[in-house]
Amino acid sequence: MNKAGIKKLIRKGEGISIEFKECRNKLNKDVFESICAFLNRNGGDLILGNGDEITSPTDPSGTTVE
Repeated sequence: MNKAGIKKLIRKGEGISIEFKECRNKLNKDVFESICAFLNRNGGDLILGNGDEITSPTDPSGTTVE
């Protein structure tokens, strides 16, 4: 997926097939739970980064990516 596709997913927000997860130094247990849930349904997109409150794409420094 390219940068434009990721931005589009972030703008759509979380839903049945899109999850945002905080991931800093390691994968948390809830990441694996989301993956299992996607596998039991029709798949989905998992965006790792700033957490559940992502509203716009940011780079690692926290600067909004346009």
